[in-house]
Amino acid sequence: MQNSQLEHALKASRQAEADLRAREERLQISLDSAGVGTWDWNIRTGQVRWSDNLERLHGQAPGQFKGTFEGFLDGVYPDDRQPVVEAIRSAVAAAGPYAVEYRSTDPDGSVRWFEGRGRVIRDETGEPAWMSGICMDVTARHRFQEQLCQTQRLESLGILAGGIAHDFNNLLVAIMGNAGLARDALPPSAPAVPMLQNVLAACERAALLTRQILAYAGKDRSNATPTDLSALVQELGSLLHASIPRLVTLRLKLEPDLPHVLADETQLQQVIMNLVINAAEAIPERRTGIVTVATRRRQVLPDDLRNAVVPLVNIANEYIELSVHDTGCGMDQATQARIFDPFYTTKFTGRGLGLSAVLGIVSAHAGTITLKSIPGEGSCFAVFLPAASHGGESKARQVTHSVGRGSGTILIVDDELAVQEMSRCALESNGYQVLIAGDGLAAIQQVVEHPEIRAVLMDLTMPNMGGDVAASHIRSLRPDLPILLSSGYSTREVERNPVFPGYSEFLPKPYSVSLLLDKIARLVAHGASAS
Repeated sequence: MQNSQLEHALKASRQAEADLRAREERLQISLDSAGVGTWDWNIRTGQVRWSDNLERLHGQAPGQFKGTFEGFLDGVYPDDRQPVVEAIRSAVAAAGPYAVEYRSTDPDGSVRWFEGRGRVIRDETGEPAWMSGICMDVTARHRFQEQLCQTQRLESLGILAGGIAHDFNNLLVAIMGNAGLARDALPPSAPAVPMLQNVLAACERAALLTRQILAYAGKDRSNATPTDLSALVQELGSLLHASIPRLVTLRLKLEPDLPHVLADETQLQQVIMNLVINAAEAIPERRTGIVTVATRRRQVLPDDLRNAVVPLVNIANEYIELSVHDTGCGMDQATQARIFDPFYTTKFTGRGLGLSAVLGIVSAHAGTITLKSIPGEGSCFAVFLPAASHGGESKARQVTHSVGRGSGTILIVDDELAVQEMSRCALESNGYQVLIAGDGLAAIQQVVEHPEIRAVLMDLTMPNMGGDVAASHIRSLRPDLPILLSSGYSTREVERNPVFPGYSEFLPKPYSVSLLLDKIARLVAHGASAS
């Protein structure tokens, strides 16, 4: 009888042990799946025990952790050590809960975010003796928050930048137009001609600045064409070599026969030049170094872009990757957090939009950027652009031709008096009759009252009724009437307008007199042939 009871007790004990092991295994699987590790700290001896999973989360092999409080602090990011120590001290003093977020530097130099939670355990005398708890990797959450903040900042600054660019472009239209008219009215030998040429050149530089502002805001992709990224880098080769110090070696690793990307070539050139020059400047002066520019096609998964500066809402089936890697000084986390800010630089006083413009251009092309950098080991910027669904020939670049004198009535619709006056002078001096309207409602009235109108120059943004809505109304009244829609905003902003069938062509501000006359002449000729 006693043997039977003993066997029963042993069997129950073995079953309990098996159940306990099974529960421990299930718990461990749950902790592993959740990215959670456990820890214990003997407050009196300073000994710390980490679970194998916690060591793996910190990039260490099992048994690699030193097992001391000091060893734990050594891995904490320097700026976060004091907050961690203060949180622990407060928990021990109050014998209460412990919770803190901190960054940790892995052995390979990468930085991750962790959230530690625990509780103090008292001994039989009521004194704090142990702390036990969990630690979880929250890097993904922090990266998402950083990406969200970056996206919101781009959107907010984009609204501001778009407004500034619009108003500035209206001013440039008047300055460029009147300077061009004055120059053309003078004999070539007149002393004022070179001065007016300088004014026009300065206006061109100012127009480039507004395009850079719109690019930073992610709002400008005005000349998107199918582009071979490898061929574009190859074409820039000699210019890239000339733009970096002689001690820096430039290497190109370009994959041939890449699918095209739908992009503005001029803006992509700006991206490539900016990234290469930035990489070369990261190599200390009077030291040799290597900058490698590579292209390749990529099939990416969401995890591949988890370090993206700006998150992608929809991930394309295939991307073309442009990477620029340098063997320079690298960047710490604080620098990486600010590297895409306007006018920020690690070299000297900020002198431009820099990498912020690169980020804006890439965002405008439905792409994103990832950055990997280790202090002392260099940096790698990778640009991801969606591959076009099919290839194709790049469209021919628009050329402005000299035009003869025109004839007929042109309606100018703009709320800016300076733009009205300049456009009127330019058209009348070339033989056209001109009517003026200050908003969309007045424009519709003019079209109704003047059937002789042969073309309309229409601003997009006006009070009472904008040019997009007015153009649609005019199109319903006179389907054959050519409309030249103009705006100080980017082409991309205009093309996203839902009432787009209301115009025939687009003229971005600022524009020269010759470009205006060329556009109007072609529209009038097209309207005459259509009728």
